[in-house]
Parts: sequence; structure tokens; C-alpha cells
Amino acid sequence: MMNDSVSRDLNFRAQCLNLLMRKFGDTSSPKNIYECANEWIEKGNKITHGLVSYYNTYYNENKEGS
Repeated sequence: MMNDSVSRDLNFRAQCLNLLMRKFGDTSSPKNIYECANEWIEKGNKITHGLVSYYNTYYNENKEGS
């Protein structure tokens, strides 16, 4: 059985991936989406607020002006 900490971590990872896939899944590579979610979590973020802006800044090859 998973402990609460592992369960929370997996749930948060799923929330991050779900948000990024809904927002960018049709226009971005899955590799970029997964890398961004992993980096977001590794940096110690505990909420998804700011994740879309972070993705747009560092991972979105399709943003205007690129």
C-alpha cells in the first residue's frame, strides 16, 4: 500500500500532466510536456498555479514570436 506522501506526489504529478495536456496536448510534443511537469515538481512546486506560464516561457515551441 502506498503511503500518503507518495500518493500525494503521484496525484500532483497527474494534475500537472493533465493541465499541460489539456492546454498544449494538441500543439506540443508529449516529451516537452512531461519534461516541464518533471522540472516543475523537481523545483519544489506544490501547486499548479504558474505552470502554464512556466511552460509557455521555457517549453512552448509554438508560442507567438518564436
